[in-house]
Amino acid sequence: MKLPIASLVFVIAVPAAIAQCNIAAPGQVNNPPGCNWTAATSPIGFPFVLNGTSYTEFAITDHGCLSLHNPGPTGPVPPIPPGGGQVYTPGSGGLAGFAADVICCYWSDHTIGSAGAISVDNTSGTHLTITWKDCEPYQAFTAGAFTAQLTLLPSGVITICLDSRCNNTSSTFGPVETVIGISSATAALPVSSDFSTGAVVTMDDTVYEEFIGPGPVATNTPDPNFDLANSTLSFIPTSPGWLVLHSPLACAGTTSTGTGCSGLALASLSSPVIGGSWDLELSGILAPAPLPGFLAFGNATVPTPIGALFPALFGPSCTAYMDAAFGLFDIGPPNAAGVAVLNVAVPLNAALKGTELTCQGLAFDIGPSLFALSEEETGTLGF
Repeated sequence: MKLPIASLVFVIAVPAAIAQCNIAAPGQVNNPPGCNWTAATSPIGFPFVLNGTSYTEFAITDHGCLSLHNPGPTGPVPPIPPGGGQVYTPGSGGLAGFAADVICCYWSDHTIGSAGAISVDNTSGTHLTITWKDCEPYQAFTAGAFTAQLTLLPSGVITICLDSRCNNTSSTFGPVETVIGISSATAALPVSSDFSTGAVVTMDDTVYEEFIGPGPVATNTPDPNFDLANSTLSFIPTSPGWLVLHSPLACAGTTSTGTGCSGLALASLSSPVIGGSWDLELSGILAPAPLPGFLAFGNATVPTPIGALFPALFGPSCTAYMDAAFGLFDIGPPNAAGVAVLNVAVPLNAALKGTELTCQGLAFDIGPSLFALSEEETGTLGF
């Protein structure tokens, strides 16, 4: 799938850190000590309607759940669900105990551990994204870490992304009963659905899938029946009920092809994460003369020795790697070191996952030719 250039916004920005190819999200990191906690309420950033009720606040647990609330004179309405056993003892029978509308991104007996963290991205007004990153089964750390991500959109759509390491591993308390889905505080509890079928249609306000772990206690045994690893689940409200779509998780990534000429080089400083950005650095631009560098965007093509075809314009070693179908963009004059950075904002749209976008740098040259070209960078949009 090719991406219309009109859906991207270009601004100059400071380079960002390179993201892992699992699930990444910007936002503040919430990593309090201990485990089995439920955070105080925070603003969603926009009114979010779930099953006919509009909410403005949320609370999260370290065990992969988010509950929805509104401010009240003496506290959140409904009250924040209890912590303790209700937090770390997942299972369909415990959904009613929350007494609130709750979204279970990956509710299991796990902890953020020593290397994990929870990021909260609620400042844009266009989405709320919570990422439980590098969490581990409680006191069974040799099973390895996993990451799960939950996004709420103003349209009422809910997206859950589970990386390839999610496997419903047991903990020291025995077989884990991981629950994924949405629980209404007032709806009756239906039977567990099978989200891996590709599409689930339900008229119930509560929709979930429950996985009963293999046990025995603390064996670090992955559940062979867990079939939602490396998946994206999209919950689309149908009022009443839900349409739940299942598709593979697509990781954001970049690849580099070829070499530049006349010292011009292009590098990815980050992967193009959906809802984040793709930061590109072009170096080797003439400096300190105020001559801008450019980035061309389009589709990858067979490498073309453009220097041989147009020697008056390009040096003999210059090669074109793309068609520039989406246009040429001025990234402004470089700094004193001849470096400029372009930040490409990636829309928060799960339908864009797997989209490829190719770019190549262009700058003025001081040799007999007029222009120099960089190598090609291709970004794959994902999580």
